[in-house]
Amino acid sequence: MRIDHLAHYDIPQSLIERWKSGIGPELLPLQEEVVRRHNLFGSANLLVQAPTSSGKTFVGEMAAVHTALRQKQVVYLVPLKALAEEKFRTFHARYESYGLKVILSTRDHRAHDHDLEQGNFSLAVVVYEKLAQLLVRRPERVAEIDLVVADELELLGDCERGAGVELLLTQLLRAGSRLIGLSAVIGGAERLAEWLDADLVQSDHRPVELRFGVLHEGTFTYRTSDAPGRHTETLYDSGTESAEDAALTNLVAFAEQGERSLVFVRAKHDTRHGADRIAARMELPPAVEALEALEALEPSRSQEGLRAVLAHGVAFHNADLSAEERWIVEEAFRRGEVLATFS
Repeated sequence: MRIDHLAHYDIPQSLIERWKSGIGPELLPLQEEVVRRHNLFGSANLLVQAPTSSGKTFVGEMAAVHTALRQKQVVYLVPLKALAEEKFRTFHARYESYGLKVILSTRDHRAHDHDLEQGNFSLAVVVYEKLAQLLVRRPERVAEIDLVVADELELLGDCERGAGVELLLTQLLRAGSRLIGLSAVIGGAERLAEWLDADLVQSDHRPVELRFGVLHEGTFTYRTSDAPGRHTETLYDSGTESAEDAALTNLVAFAEQGERSLVFVRAKHDTRHGADRIAARMELPPAVEALEALEALEPSRSQEGLRAVLAHGVAFHNADLSAEERWIVEEAFRRGEVLATFS
């Protein structure tokens, strides 16, 4: 389905053009299904369950903007501060010019808390617990929220936070707010949809192929998410039995070819250790824009180490960095100025 066809759902043409420039001219299969078969721009609750990269996040974004443009209030719930900050930046850049007041409310970002409490917003990006706290103080505000997009809804299964999320959703459902839940593939989706009184939309399609495998002596033996059977690919042999050396050898090779790598490690100190080791082996241009952006920030404990690896086109990303420092790393990685990030 071409994005141009969204004009039939009263989406402004100028907004369609903006979406086309950002995500391309075609909706992904999941997005088309939710629009055509499940009345995304209607009033029913929806539970969209699909793998990462399937396009479910843009489903929530389309519904949120469609609702907000009709002078109704929308809350976009996320589980993490960093994710909230990213969503806010995206929504603010894309939609403020359409007259939508976009606000952010997390523990670290309280400048918009008054607007949230007063209902002075079109689209509010909020961490789950922050909205729950608001509704304890101002329970009358729940009746003013027309649509809630609940992202990363698998949070319900978290042993520490899940019960609080369940209570919040119960309050929203009782108030009559429309709910669109977005979730990775989890068990019990049918029961969750029944509880939410929602149409269930499920998909296992991944636009980006995932490979699961083992790298040994320079040979990567893997299976894919889309095709059965084993496959092999020749990569780079470190010449040692160390798994860390094997990973670093290939990261260096990928970076020298201009390919970006995101490496997930077990602990915070491993992010620094990995970034330091690969930076020592790199001869890449420095991440100039990221280094300049750091100059505008207050000094922090982690900045010196971050500057050292950014000088080699490498970065680390962990909870010791401030929200602004993490954002600088994320943006540098997106634009290709940083080619290897350890998180």
